[in-house]
Amino acid sequence: MKILLTGATGFLGQELCLNLQRKDHSLRVLCRNVERAKKQLPGPVDFIQWDSSQQIDPSCLDGVDVIINLVGESVYKKRWNDSYKQQLTDSRIKPIQSLIQAIHSNKGSHQIKKIISASAIGYYSVDPSLEVDEESPQGDHFFGELCQKWESAWQEIESQIPVTKIRIGLVLGKTGGALSQMIPLFQKKIGAILGSGKQWMNWIHLEDLTQIFETALDEKKLVGIVNGVADSATNEIGRAKR
Repeated sequence: MKILLTGATGFLGQELCLNLQRKDHSLRVLCRNVERAKKQLPGPVDFIQWDSSQQIDPSCLDGVDVIINLVGESVYKKRWNDSYKQQLTDSRIKPIQSLIQAIHSNKGSHQIKKIISASAIGYYSVDPSLEVDEESPQGDHFFGELCQKWESAWQEIESQIPVTKIRIGLVLGKTGGALSQMIPLFQKKIGAILGSGKQWMNWIHLEDLTQIFETALDEKKLVGIVNGVADSATNEIGRAKR
């Protein structure tokens, strides 16, 4: 299977690329810095430069079976002031718009059977008394609104191509993600309870999350919203259903 990836150099993207390579999938990666991406993603990968305007040459979709979209500025990188909130939004919505435009421009040549896109469980209410699933309403806060825009950005193409949107929880792994931000603080003995300590902390291990994305590649019925978190049977501090 030939797969086009965006956001492949991130924490999840690097792990997913390795797993897909092991299963002999052919990878094509859209990236802003090809030389840096080559160092982060060794192996047989077809790299395509994504220009500063994030416009996409429609020919990069030739032969592609599935698009996996992971691109977006990190929510851990900076304080969420107004400027960074705009970056968080633009870095998620504009690439999707460019991908859709490329699909429309390449409608005579592409063979895309499915799109798998990241979203986040930040979609939901932060009320600690609520237990949520995929049918629960959007939370009334910035990240809830961002996730709604993020997911709705695919609406224009969903009547033509099935789209799976995986609402990702707090990703845990040894090499990055949330733990890379938290562990140094605890090592310096300045770690503390996050927030009130009463909120749900829906998490998932990196390896389990990559398996969800890989399952979505082949499972035709896995379309629409999927919660990418540990289920309630294994996670007593977060019960959003997978």
